[in-house]
Amino acid sequence: MQVTIARQLGLEPTTVGNFFMNARRRSMDKWKDDDPPKQLKATIIEDQSQGTTAIIHTQRY
Repeated sequence: MQVTIARQLGLEPTTVGNFFMNARRRSMDKWKDDDPPKQLKATIIEDQSQGTTAIIHTQRY
């Protein structure tokens, strides 16, 4: 697949391979977080007569 992409874009296969490797690395780095996950508190209002729901306030604590 990467060779096909490289040919279609006129790039070296190593360039395309490096792109995907870096993308995987960036994706994994995003999930590495030293802070504990924060809880999300939301205020939700439901209007059953209209069949709608609205979130009017969110807060992380």
